[in-house]
Amino acid sequence: MGRNLRKPRRAWKKAFKGRPRPIVVRLRSIRREQGITVEALSKKIGYHWTTISRWENGHCIPAFLALHDWCEGLGQRLTTLAK
Repeated sequence: MGRNLRKPRRAWKKAFKGRPRPIVVRLRSIRREQGITVEALSKKIGYHWTTISRWENGHCIPAFLALHDWCEGLGQRLTTLAK
C-alpha cells in the first residue's frame, strides 16, 4: 500500500528543472532585441503576461502551440529556432 504510484520523472525534466529551455532563452532574447515588453507580447499572442514571464523564467514549460504562437508574435519561425 505504501508504494509510490507516481510516474518516474523524465531525464529532461530533471536536467532543466528551474531553468528555461534553450529555445525559450532564444525567444526571450529576440523579444528583448526587438524592444517588445512582456505585456505587449501578451496582448499580441493572447496569453496572460504572467504566463509568458513564467515560461521565460523556467517556472513552467510552454506547450507546442504556445511556442508556435510566441514565435509568430515575434515574427519568427519555430523550425528555424529549433535548429
